[in-house]
Formats: sequence, C-alpha cells, structure tokens
Amino acid sequence: MLRGDLRHAPLDSLPRSPPHSPLLAAALLAGCDGGSSSNDDLEVPTSAGDLFQWLSDGAYKTWDAESAPHASSGPHGGGVRTFFNAPLVTSVANGNTEHPRDSATVKELYKTDTLSGWAVSVKTTAGAGGDAWYWYEVLSTTDGSNPVVDGNGVSVCVNCHADGTDHVLTPYPLQ
Repeated sequence: MLRGDLRHAPLDSLPRSPPHSPLLAAALLAGCDGGSSSNDDLEVPTSAGDLFQWLSDGAYKTWDAESAPHASSGPHGGGVRTFFNAPLVTSVANGNTEHPRDSATVKELYKTDTLSGWAVSVKTTAGAGGDAWYWYEVLSTTDGSNPVVDGNGVSVCVNCHADGTDHVLTPYPLQ
C-alpha cells in the first residue's frame, strides 16, 4: 500500500508515524532560518575569530586540494595551495556557472616552504556576483586578530576574482 495511491485508503490502514520528539522538532526547525540572514548553518565559519580557529585546527584539510604549493598567479604573493569543499567540487565538476550557497575555498599562503596565512571565500547567499561571497585573508598562522580582509562583497577580492566562474579562479580539476 505504500507505493499505491493512498488518497482513498481507509484511515486505519494508513501507515502511522512514530510520536515526534522535541529533538526531532528541533532538528527539523534547524533547517529553517525563518528569513534570518544568519550563516550559522554554513560548513565554514564566517566570523573572523571563529574562522581563524577553524583554519588553525585544519578543519579544511580533508577537502579536495591541489597536490602541492605553487607560485601564486595573483596578489597573494609567495606560494599558494587551494582546497575546495564538497559543494564546490560538485558544482565545478558539473560545469555550473553559478555555485551553490555553502561553496567554499581555502587558499593556504606560503612564504618559502612555511605556511604563513590563509585566504578564504565562502558563498553565503544564492545568486551570482561577488557580494554573494564572504572573503577573508589573514597573513599569520598564530594571530587572527588583524585580518587583511573580512566581509561579504569586499571590493578588492570581488574585482580580482571577477573573471572566475562565479568568482572562483582556481582551475578544476585541481592540479
């Protein structure tokens, strides 16, 4: 009967749902933002302090990544190594011209062979354009109190990344 048309089935023959618990209700409501602009549900934090700790903990290290640091072709200087999260990997692999909310990159920044900071982009809202992305860059691995960049739609980042596919410049597949 589960696969059939249940519109005309007697009520007592319909499958019954188990009683709902407060935890289930809370879990279901967690997916609804009620129109809020909060980014609490994103995989990557979008507040400087939380993001710096997340980066320091290496939370992104399980993502798809370039095989090794290489010379930066942009303003980041020194060497760089870029990581893509799963939503972005799926999007670029499918050839999408607009990436989904929660797509993210982490670019490790190197001076010689030493990690010296990070540049991060996180898609915080649906739609195309640099304002849909949170941008962050810090030139330290020990002190996150003075990021060079921190915010949505930061013009220096948006302008530089404008030639990328929905502001992602790193070629895919990652090398």
